[in-house]
Amino acid sequence: PTLRFPTSSASTDRADWEHGVVSRAVAEARLNTFATSHPESAAGAFLVRLKAREQYAISIWWSKDCIRHHLVIRREGHWTLDNVSMDQAGESLKDVVMYLKQHGGHGMRGMLGVGVAGPDSSST
Repeated sequence: PTLRFPTSSASTDRADWEHGVVSRAVAEARLNTFATSHPESAAGAFLVRLKAREQYAISIWWSKDCIRHHLVIRREGHWTLDNVSMDQAGESLKDVVMYLKQHGGHGMRGMLGVGVAGPDSSST
């Protein structure tokens, strides 16, 4: 079966920053392309990659030489970021992203910035 991002009953649309199953190298190329064309909003730019069922990687562009990848896992109804509990982050992946935009997370250099739209997204 094909891995897909989960959708809530409230919305069947996936967020622009959800890129599906892509490699680390592809994620870095997409972030670098965004940073080149949007230098004013590049720091903290991110996308989310699907790694396995209930496992994601948030790839974040901090600078030309610094792209970080953080593992986000949902186990038994609880979220972790790089194996550190994020119980306060909410129920859904979108809740986790909103939390990281407002507060940052363990091991991150700051808060998430702009979500980078995937190539299949209709927005820019």
